[in-house]
Amino acid sequence: MRVRSRINLIAIAAIAALLAVMPRPLAAQTASPAPPAAKQQQSAQVPAGVRLVDQMPQPGPPQPFHFPAVESQTLPNGLRVIVIRESSAPLVTISLTLPRAGSLYDPSGLAGLARTTAGLLTAGTSRRGGGQLARDLNSIGASISAFADHDDATAAITVLKSDTSSGMDLLSDVVLHPSFPDEDVNRVRERELSALRAEFADPAFVASAAFDRVVYGPSPYGVPAAGTPQSVAGITHDDILSFHNANYVPTGAVLALAGDVTPGEAFAAARKYFGAWSAPSAAAPPPPSAPVPPKGLRIFVIDQPGAAQTEIRVGAPAVARRHPDALTLFVASRIFAGGYDSLFNAAIRDANGLILNANSSLSALRFAGSFVAAASAPAGQTVPALQFVIAQMGRMSSGEFTEANLTRARRYLTGAYPMEMETPAQILTRVVTADESGLPGDFNATYLEKLNAVTLDELKPVAARHFETKNLDIVLVGKASAFNDALKKAFPAAAYVNVPAGDLNLLLPDLHREAAVIPAPTAATLAHGQTVLDASAQAAGGNALAAVRTIQVSETGHVNGPQGQITIDETLQLAYPGRIHSDISILGQKIVQVLDGEQGWMAAGQQSADLPLNQIENLRRRVLLTEGIRIYQAALEGKAKFQWFGEEQVQGHKVIALIWNTDTGPIKVYVDPLTHLIAGASYNASTSGGTRETLELWSDFRTVDGLRLPFRLAGYQAGVKFMDVTVKQIQVNVPVDPKLFVRPKSAPAAPPKP
Repeated sequence: MRVRSRINLIAIAAIAALLAVMPRPLAAQTASPAPPAAKQQQSAQVPAGVRLVDQMPQPGPPQPFHFPAVESQTLPNGLRVIVIRESSAPLVTISLTLPRAGSLYDPSGLAGLARTTAGLLTAGTSRRGGGQLARDLNSIGASISAFADHDDATAAITVLKSDTSSGMDLLSDVVLHPSFPDEDVNRVRERELSALRAEFADPAFVASAAFDRVVYGPSPYGVPAAGTPQSVAGITHDDILSFHNANYVPTGAVLALAGDVTPGEAFAAARKYFGAWSAPSAAAPPPPSAPVPPKGLRIFVIDQPGAAQTEIRVGAPAVARRHPDALTLFVASRIFAGGYDSLFNAAIRDANGLILNANSSLSALRFAGSFVAAASAPAGQTVPALQFVIAQMGRMSSGEFTEANLTRARRYLTGAYPMEMETPAQILTRVVTADESGLPGDFNATYLEKLNAVTLDELKPVAARHFETKNLDIVLVGKASAFNDALKKAFPAAAYVNVPAGDLNLLLPDLHREAAVIPAPTAATLAHGQTVLDASAQAAGGNALAAVRTIQVSETGHVNGPQGQITIDETLQLAYPGRIHSDISILGQKIVQVLDGEQGWMAAGQQSADLPLNQIENLRRRVLLTEGIRIYQAALEGKAKFQWFGEEQVQGHKVIALIWNTDTGPIKVYVDPLTHLIAGASYNASTSGGTRETLELWSDFRTVDGLRLPFRLAGYQAGVKFMDVTVKQIQVNVPVDPKLFVRPKSAPAAPPKP
């Protein structure tokens, strides 16, 4: 494969020297007035008469807060309308929440479809193109947002009271009549893919996403709502249209208006703009299955060989929002790791730098929930850091907290609540979430009362259940070789799953990439495959392909490495059937790689060295795949067997897949059904991080001496794009100097310095 084989020969040092140090602020209490500022001396010594106390200042008395009244009505089409009047400002926030349009209902293999669909709502409608929609919004000084998460999809707009009718008209138009233009589908999909590639390059994101996949098991709650690079790349216009038609329905949806609007005004506007909304009646999809708690310790190690530190996630399933334990567990979570004065953070301050950073979170969703303690540590300190995290959870489980801890947590939560309800939009979100989750109608009005009623006697059994440490899911993302032996000694009874980072698949509960099951070839599948490649060879040049003896390719490209994007220039010369000479310029170095048909070596400067067997295999594969010429020639010669494997979606493109068993292992060859040209290939490649499933996609086909050859190549691993190559020039049947394939003698090594 172009570029990939050379990356493995060059040591690109990763910079990993960022250590976070958590400060330890102290509150000063003076026994006597301080001297005038002009006479104070700058000193690191504590002045006489000053006593430093390691404690937070006491909070002030809680301020009274009364949650606004809520009125509701259900329209004949099943749409529930909620009104919260709050007239402190002449503004109205309107939102439409669709519980069937969240990512819980993404079809299998199309994770991210719900979010992509929501992201396209504001691109334009059948009544208003994108430009007209923007002008209409600008005319009232408003903007519409649309977003999907696991539990639902929501579209919202905030307008002046005088523009409430216009806001309702615009909101109903984008939700009910989106046009989903092809160019916008492609733009939004590429935007989502770009964001996902950045996230999947972040070990902290990978650790958290992998933990969700492990703790929720087969439930769709375990798949990122945004999807994965593999799944989003396969989303098509038809998928988006089908999802919208099936899931954007009034039954169960909630239209909420909050702000300077009366219930009468709100209900009338709802009937006017949403009363005629109808959809084929269909039963509500069943809720996802509840996650199964782990039995014992389950440790998932995602190996990133170059990582300087390890991301640690420890936890287990928790509770859904309407579970009786939910509010009490929320208070317990605050006591454990909700602030500077929490048990976890206090222990970290005394851990002498063992933990680089840490936090915890309780995720209470509509149908399920989870609790996770998160930390990161230097790779060599992974095991003691993990033991430390588990020990702190054990302290919480055994009830090592006091009435003072509970009082501080309650004061913080009751004090923060009014600040979280300062705008109509915040109030609206709180009401809709409670309504959607099936919580009592007075849940928000009585929330502070219930919060202040939580007692230590209630807390301790809840903490014992949800912080116990005998049954935990653990995810570690880092350099496995730095801690694996110590890990197994420390936790000998744990169940282990080891996953190379390149094989990570978050669509699967055990994180492993699904191995393609290749059925045994039959006469029919082989004949079908040969027919497809015969047509492909004719489209690519026919008999002119058989006459190709040499090819010279000049190309430039970039690779996404640890230090960012790296530019590579290469001149590649092939003499068929099996010789290749690659001259590479990368990071100011000149590297040569050669395969003479049998032996392989590399040279830099005046030194040369044998290539390892896995790199020789990579070069052999490059001979087979470069510009697709050897694939076509093998088909024309009838010396190779190509097995029909069916149609597939690859990075959003429909292709015909063929299996070609070669000396370098099976290669899946992709043929474009429209042009009949070979559009790429996938295979397992040897890299410095282990064997990785690698995908090449070819495009920008041009005619060279009667041959149709690709001038662009994109490479993907684990669904993430890692390289992009542009061909500058291709020359066919130019003489190749035989000396290129003769290994030079290395210059003698310099004598050691005295």
